[in-house]
Amino acid sequence: MSQQKTQLSACVRYLTDTFVVEEAFLSFVELPKKDAQTISEVLLNNVQHWGLNTSKWRGQGYMALLQ
Repeated sequence: MSQQKTQLSACVRYLTDTFVVEEAFLSFVELPKKDAQTISEVLLNNVQHWGLNTSKWRGQGYMALLQ
């Protein structure tokens, strides 16, 4: 029996020093549950683990559930 895992695709979009918009894929992150609290905690924990400076970050998220 195969086991399916739910994953979050983590990407960032940012401006370079010359104001060019860049986008980078960070990682797929496993989600034990699909509720807002779990998604927030997993994302914030991984951002901290990756050592990213979030002092000037602004958030935007999209969620599409396929059944």
